[in-house]
Amino acid sequence: MNTFFLKKSQNKWTRISPGGSTKSEIDFIISNNKEIMEDVNVINRFSTGSDHRLVRGKITLNLKRQRVRRVGNGRNKGRGQGIIEDRDAYQEEIRRQFQGWDTLHMDIEEINDMITEAINRSTRKVIAKQNQKEEN
Repeated sequence: MNTFFLKKSQNKWTRISPGGSTKSEIDFIISNNKEIMEDVNVINRFSTGSDHRLVRGKITLNLKRQRVRRVGNGRNKGRGQGIIEDRDAYQEEIRRQFQGWDTLHMDIEEINDMITEAINRSTRKVIAKQNQKEEN
């Protein structure tokens, strides 16, 4: 996102070489949705104790649209989507999914994949039960 916003060269560099002779723009903000970005700038008045400067991005989110994207708008009820109504059942299903895990000898990516899949399975299972109850 740094490259989309025109800035003076002294306001673009994010790293300075040890001798101070070379300044580089190597720290970036990455987004797959450029419409939410209002501005990206480099903060030069904040000392991090590093040869890098902080990069700050200003974003604007349409929270209503994001919520509909994430949880649905209620029109999808009965088709496997919607909001989980029974939180206790959901938490119990999550606990059941996590039982017996031996994460001591796993790397962080494997653990992340297991957590993600357990949450997805639990969500599908609880929503399917909700939909069954609504149909009966």
